[in-house]
Order: sequence, then C-alpha cells, then structure tokens
Amino acid sequence: MKHFHYDVRYISILRQCYKTNYDNARQMIRTELKKGQQSSRGQTSEFFVRACVLIRVRHGRHLQVAREVAALPGVNCAFAVVGAADVVARIEAPDLRALAAVGTKIGDLEDVATTETFVAAEV
Repeated sequence: MKHFHYDVRYISILRQCYKTNYDNARQMIRTELKKGQQSSRGQTSEFFVRACVLIRVRHGRHLQVAREVAALPGVNCAFAVVGAADVVARIEAPDLRALAAVGTKIGDLEDVATTETFVAAEV
C-alpha cells in the first residue's frame, strides 16, 4: 500500500466523521484537497486533477478492497476507515477522462457497492 505525508489529514478528518455527520466530513475533505492544491502551486507535477473517493463495500471486505484499490494505477493511497464509508482513496490523474477511468476501475471491483468521488476544484 502506498503512503504519503497527506494521509494523516484524511485519517484525522475521517475520525472526526465518527463524531460529526457525513456532510461535515465531506466538506472537511474538500477543504483539505483545496489546501493541498494551493500548497502545491508553483511546483511542477505531472498530475493535474486530484480527487478523494469514498467507497462502500460488502460486509467484511474493506481491507481486501483497500489493498486492491491501492494497487490500481493512479491511486496514491487507499485505506480502510470506520464511518459512512468503508475505504477512502486519493487519486491523481492528468485529466478528467483519466480520473473517470480510475473511478470506473474502482467501481468495477467485485466487492465495491458504491463510490462517491470528490474532485478537487482549482480556485
């Protein structure tokens, strides 16, 4: 499984999700994604589109799905969580078409029930 320094922010947000509600957690993730884009401005990167994907899976399959998602190209990290979602993934792609392709691959995995993708907005 790939891990990067920004994982801690999303884990913290998802832990807060347990104490708050789902909509607040979604907003916090959006804010963190926006901060990540603002801090990376001026740095050259081969990726232009970033997203966070909340994944719901069949009962008891969260660890297996997290491993499968983390192995997909374009996925920076994926980890199992407790809350409204079962797995969270952070993906980066050169354009929206490639981002959609990664999202489709995630949704096509056998044990995935639903996905919800939050694309970072450049402001």
